[in-house]
Amino acid sequence: MKISVVVPNWNGMKFIGMCLDSLARSDFDSYEVIVIDNGSVDGSLEMIEEKYPQVRLIKNRENMGFAVACNQGIKAALGTYISLLNNDIEVESSWLSKLYEGMENHPECGMGTTKMMFLDQRDVFYNTGDLFHAWSSGGGRGQGEKDVGQYDREDYVFGACAGAGIYRRDFFEQVGIFDEDFF
Repeated sequence: MKISVVVPNWNGMKFIGMCLDSLARSDFDSYEVIVIDNGSVDGSLEMIEEKYPQVRLIKNRENMGFAVACNQGIKAALGTYISLLNNDIEVESSWLSKLYEGMENHPECGMGTTKMMFLDQRDVFYNTGDLFHAWSSGGGRGQGEKDVGQYDREDYVFGACAGAGIYRRDFFEQVGIFDEDFF
């Protein structure tokens, strides 16, 4: 198993099907999908059980929060790489293969990311990696910018947005997993 995709879900009925369907169209073949359900009451848990039997499902009785759900998925993951993916993200079929290729080509990197676009504005960036400035707080690179090719190359960023990033397993072993005080 090369990549484990961890998808936290809480009442995500509106989007989780789109997310899982897009992963199923992947051109990459060595991956698993783990959904951590945080006590959903909107039918999304039952829909996942019925329509996506290939998905590994971890069920929490209540909403444990994003950090706990991610950590549960990280601990359950079998992949060499672990991708965290928000349940309202639709990925392109080449998303996993591009993430994998980038990580394989850059063994010095602990994490990676791709361009994230707004769902309702597919030509506007949500995030192209996290930045940190010594003179201010951090933020998402490119957020709100129209895509005109300005991020069509590999580049180093401070971090990957946990909504659609990829991490080496040994990265988590070295720095630890998410602080569970962050809900």
